Amino acid sequence: MKEFEVFKKEFTKYQNLFGLNGYIIYFEESDCDGDNADISYTEDHVGVTVRFNSSHHKERHCKLIAKHESIHLLLWDLTRHAMKRYTERSEIDRANEMTTCKLEKLIP
Repeated sequence: MKEFEVFKKEFTKYQNLFGLNGYIIYFEESDCDGDNADISYTEDHVGVTVRFNSSHHKERHCKLIAKHESIHLLLWDLTRHAMKRYTERSEIDRANEMTTCKLEKLIP
């Protein structure tokens, strides 16, 4: 199966597992500014664009990247609300990334 299709299937699996069905998900294959993948949100916080850089990834790696990005979606509401407080964005991003990496190791 093509890497991008593996990524989308795996992301959707975790989206369903986490009960994150209130979002409209758009998938794009992109160079992601050199990253493996990224995720962005519309201003109404309902639309989500998940971009995947399919270059040089094997199926297993695609699955790990999809899990990682779905955890970012899981944490989005927390992040969004935290950004309303008087907190530096870099602090929130760092906490989000640390939690994502920890959950990534724990979630099958």
